[in-house]
Amino acid sequence: MKKNLFLLSVAMLALTACNNDAVLEKNTSSTQQKEIAFEAIATPATRAAVTAATMPTSYTLKVAAYDATAGANYFEGTSFTYSNSQWTGGRYWPFTTAVINFLAYTDFDNITSGGFSTLNYADFACVTMADNSTLQNDLMYAAGQGSVTGGNSYSFPDNVPMTFEHAQAWIQFTIKAGTAATIGKITVDSITLNQVACSGIFEANYQNYDVAETPSVVGSWSDYSGSNIGVVRSGSTSLTSSAVEFGNLLVVPEQ
Repeated sequence: MKKNLFLLSVAMLALTACNNDAVLEKNTSSTQQKEIAFEAIATPATRAAVTAATMPTSYTLKVAAYDATAGANYFEGTSFTYSNSQWTGGRYWPFTTAVINFLAYTDFDNITSGGFSTLNYADFACVTMADNSTLQNDLMYAAGQGSVTGGNSYSFPDNVPMTFEHAQAWIQFTIKAGTAATIGKITVDSITLNQVACSGIFEANYQNYDVAETPSVVGSWSDYSGSNIGVVRSGSTSLTSSAVEFGNLLVVPEQ
């Protein structure tokens, strides 16, 4: 009887020891898996629909990710929207040391098709844009990078800075009377641009792709339509001695 009680006591002690080890192992990771978030910054431009360094919060970012440390895709074509001062899309950092490369572009209704490389998701993005002359959406693109560090306890970025470049050219028109005699006597009803491209295929290529270096991206247009007529604005404006803004138009840059 004493022998049986002794064996039972040993068994309970062993079980208690295993349970304690499991709790200690679980608690060695003091952090929880964190959601990936972006700080989207627009490159300031005087000739773009978005002229400030602040990305409009109404914009949706389409993002692909590549694990440069593991040499494997992480996710493709996820939509990130603005919430609580950052862009999130329900994706999480891995529980491992990793350098993740990101490629993104602004997504709109007049993008008829868009996607990322099927081999390495963040290698390049290809976007086909329909006529943008009336919608005036500012197509932008960016590359970014974030790192997960640590061992038993991992450290995740708060958010990944993404500086977006403008893919289109912004043409702005101002008008005024040429002489005092014409002040108030001439009105402009509309301005159109002939033989300008307001649609086409845009490709953004990630640079320094397979290594953990500062990311960058290069964009280019192809197959754009050159026969579109871009209406800058309709509506009468009387000419004065001071220059006033009449209208503007986003077009595909001349190559």
